[in-house]
Amino acid sequence: MRKYGIFSLVFLVLLTTTAAVEHKAWAQARVGQDMMSLARKLYIDNLALPREYKSGKYTAYGNPEMGEQKRVVELEGPGVITRIWTTQMHEDDLVKLYIYVDGNTEPVLSGPARALAAAAEKLSCPEVPWGGFLDGKSVSLYLPIPFKKSVRIDAEYKQDLGDGPYWQVDYKKGIEPEPFAWKQLNGHNGIEIVRVENNAWLKAERTACKSIEQELMVGTWPSDLLLQGPAVIRAIHINSNYLNNLLLRISFDSPGGYDNPKNRMDHVEFQVDAPLKYLVSNFRTAGIDLHGTTASIYFPMPVKKDVLIQLQYIMDEKEFHSKYPATITIEYEESPPGLEQMYYFHARTNTEVSKGYQDFEVLNVRGQGHFVAAHLFDTSHDHGGGDNIFFDAGTSSAGQLHGICAEDYFHHAYMRIGVSAPYVHCPTHSARSRHHIEMPIPFRESFTFNWGSFSGVMPKAVAIWYQKELSMPEWDELTYRITGPFKLEQFDQLVPEAQLPDSAYFRKTDKTFFRKSWRHLAQNRFVDLCHAYRQYSNTIPPSSGDLEHDCCLVAETRVWVEEDADTEFMIGCDDRIRVYLEDRLIGESSGQSEPDPFSQFSANARLKAGINRIRVVVANTTNFNWKWSGFSLVMKNHLADGQMLYMY
Repeated sequence: MRKYGIFSLVFLVLLTTTAAVEHKAWAQARVGQDMMSLARKLYIDNLALPREYKSGKYTAYGNPEMGEQKRVVELEGPGVITRIWTTQMHEDDLVKLYIYVDGNTEPVLSGPARALAAAAEKLSCPEVPWGGFLDGKSVSLYLPIPFKKSVRIDAEYKQDLGDGPYWQVDYKKGIEPEPFAWKQLNGHNGIEIVRVENNAWLKAERTACKSIEQELMVGTWPSDLLLQGPAVIRAIHINSNYLNNLLLRISFDSPGGYDNPKNRMDHVEFQVDAPLKYLVSNFRTAGIDLHGTTASIYFPMPVKKDVLIQLQYIMDEKEFHSKYPATITIEYEESPPGLEQMYYFHARTNTEVSKGYQDFEVLNVRGQGHFVAAHLFDTSHDHGGGDNIFFDAGTSSAGQLHGICAEDYFHHAYMRIGVSAPYVHCPTHSARSRHHIEMPIPFRESFTFNWGSFSGVMPKAVAIWYQKELSMPEWDELTYRITGPFKLEQFDQLVPEAQLPDSAYFRKTDKTFFRKSWRHLAQNRFVDLCHAYRQYSNTIPPSSGDLEHDCCLVAETRVWVEEDADTEFMIGCDDRIRVYLEDRLIGESSGQSEPDPFSQFSANARLKAGINRIRVVVANTTNFNWKWSGFSLVMKNHLADGQMLYMY
């Protein structure tokens, strides 16, 4: 494993006026194994260790007056900005960025967004494997910006950019930042960027790996490989002409052991369960690599006792009696230090027919860990939605992250594809991957990842994450009856004793429809209403990708309790919200206009023996999370299982 070390690193990046075609050719050549290996060493090697920070995401649309320097976002510290993304419709440098740290009046970085991205894209060193990406219509900067007190990003526009610009800023908070900084020198030939005083964590070389190789013949019965721990698997290589016909399953430290092969499928729980055509696909990133007929997985996999690795055939791919030869090679490190603190590796696939008004569920898991990657397939047009993440509804670390129409998530803008780099690979619209290795998303209690898509498509996904527990039982969820949307000015009228309005309202078209109600199952105590308006319209392409806002919805449910129970209601929302128990208002919030607008509050009330009716009225306005609509609700009391039942 790596050890802490303190050293200084200084590098210079010179911005030139190289033609765009020459720059792109150079950039594509630069994305090679050197960059991938640097990212594996810096981020992948220790990916199984816990993360203690809280992830944040600022998403917004803004177009300030031309020629004026305006604030995009300001965050309080301590923390680190890990990525800045913005769109630009033109090839010229029409957007200038200014980044200020800890109240200093001089920016640590400033200059045209395209010029900064071009410089960052060329950067590849042990401390910054990949500095950024410029795709012609958007900018991604991966230059880490640490701050102790605050950080501020300003922008200046030379002319009206039309649609945009859109902004996303990823950051982590709640940790002391690494002591490094950026300096900028403006010279005759352009901008020089200097990085100094780096204290990189866990930098020492790990011990040498051993390897085991086994030839398998996958047929009507799965083929197994059993490895004894303690160890950390560092790489799995599977060579076969039939990769797309094979399913990879891995089980770690089964309490019942693996003594009886014929009972393994019935009694062993698999933490990895995904077809190789989705787990690896044709992606080439720091964590996944397809090279010819060899699929490689570089995510570390801790093994405390033993691990069962299994290859099966996918029944619908070939005839039942077909045989699929494969060679599997395992590289592993024996008895590494810190093994007991590491989390287990998980990967799971999911697919379903999208409803349009309810997002596709990529992952819904209970436990403690951190999310590291998503592979998305057949999601259709980006404007169907995009990434929508929720975690820890019942804790003080609760949060919600919402991106802009998927394009920011995959480092593009306006439906472009093609980037191949350590953290992302998007060869086509129907196969795209994003690896959060530079900033995994921690969760303490639960994690949900939704993906917005239009009605009638069948998206497929592989979610990859680390978790402290091998498994956690699911909990019962409330089912709500959702009605709306209604005009925002009707919010105060939606009290339990009043009849709901007859008409639903749409701001964009100024049209009304006869109201609808539908059932919605909560996900880890979160209720995602982002695309609820698609019950009425815009369920299929085309769409601008804009979301309905300046409206409100009503969510109603019922809870049966065996006896009276004093209950704490934990409520989270990014906007105005009211919660009623029967006819009584028990809690409300006016929302907040902050870079991370999702916040929680508590309300205490007494559930009466029998059926209790709960109504939630929630508004949706434009704020800094791309107009997300929804809420979280958790009820805490002394009642045991069976004494409180969720009803509709």
